[in-house]
Amino acid sequence: MEAEPEPEDGSGLQNFSWMSAWFGIAHAVSTIPLVLASGLLAPGVGLEGNGIFYVSTVLGALLLSVPLVSRLGMLRGMEVGIALYVVYTSCFTIALFATSDVEKQRFFFFVGSCLGGIAASILWTAQGAYLTRCACIRACMVPLDGQGEDAARVRESRRLEENSSLAGVFATWYLFAEIVAKLGFSALAELKVSDGNICVAYTVVGALSLIMLARTAPIAEAKEKEAALNDDITVVARLVGVVKLWASPELWLLSFTNVTFGFSAAFMNGYFNSSRAVPILGKQSIAMLSAITVISATLLSRPYALLAASYGKGASISVGAASFATLAALVFFIRSLEGWGWRIAIFYVLMGSGRAVFESTNKAIFADFFPGDVSEAAFANSYVQMSAATAACFFLSDFPNTFQYLPICILVSAFLMPLGYTGAGQFRLGRKAINEGSPLLHDPIA
Repeated sequence: MEAEPEPEDGSGLQNFSWMSAWFGIAHAVSTIPLVLASGLLAPGVGLEGNGIFYVSTVLGALLLSVPLVSRLGMLRGMEVGIALYVVYTSCFTIALFATSDVEKQRFFFFVGSCLGGIAASILWTAQGAYLTRCACIRACMVPLDGQGEDAARVRESRRLEENSSLAGVFATWYLFAEIVAKLGFSALAELKVSDGNICVAYTVVGALSLIMLARTAPIAEAKEKEAALNDDITVVARLVGVVKLWASPELWLLSFTNVTFGFSAAFMNGYFNSSRAVPILGKQSIAMLSAITVISATLLSRPYALLAASYGKGASISVGAASFATLAALVFFIRSLEGWGWRIAIFYVLMGSGRAVFESTNKAIFADFFPGDVSEAAFANSYVQMSAATAACFFLSDFPNTFQYLPICILVSAFLMPLGYTGAGQFRLGRKAINEGSPLLHDPIA
């Protein structure tokens, strides 16, 4: 059996892995503040700054990311995002050194959080579009024996397979880099290296990663799209396209995974870290506990991918929903964790289980449902959904007694995850039947 031809452009697996590795390293070292801010900065500053981060992410995804990625291109968009992340980490580092001046901490961390949120909106819009484009190119490289409708079905099936495969490759590199970054932070802290000095080193690593990411080979772009990048009308149309996609029922039905992850991530990185983990294990434990989440996500990503391949992506989504729901239920019913010690790691394992689904299966699903020119707008909206939920949760965590309602929000949204995915599939089937004028057939997304 002959090997499938490798694309000659940048959509090859080796080039995609190169992008994923350096993207993962840059992202891992640049987002340490999101995990550590609530425990290391003055009370309230970390939670408020993280909330600002996600508010600016929402605004960036709605107003900036799609036009900018359209004009600069996907790779250049990722580079701009990483560059802004380096500035974000630098601002956090300055805030850490200003231990005696709360107002100075607040100023630098809030400014950095604004820029970091914009960076995230650009970065994830560009990465999602890059993955989708690579999958389409790779699927089209494989020669087909048939013609007409059968060939089109085979091509579509291969595109969906490539979405899942590339999402798995990206998640592996991305999560592995995060494990190394968080375990590295914990190890350096044990060696009595100050938090500020560690962040200085991580800022330098982020800058070096940006240089290496810039060596990624560009992927093929349609000539029509390249010409359109110079057209202001097209850029405005792409900006409007983010909001225009709101008319799609599938976008909202698929949103529950993004919302559930957003609630859960903010709850764990905000209230749970500062009010549950720190009193039991101390501030030095946060990096290690966060690493447990990422290790769990990394180890479970492959089994969940096999589950999705054998029984459909809905099965993987259901497992992720069960993980988030169990986490919320435990927090809600177990009021005191006094005496648990390192057994509280079970909460971080459950968070990692849900994250494994969010980082791979969920991204593949968005690529399945929104291919081609709408992919940028779809991934921008996906990040808007997650960021809005995260921002709301961070701000609510800063108010007395509101934290007790957050597990209920996680439970409700987790319950809706598999229902929303099923509903989105049914809408897609109905639309295909109307467009083709044929009986409903098996949906390759299922």
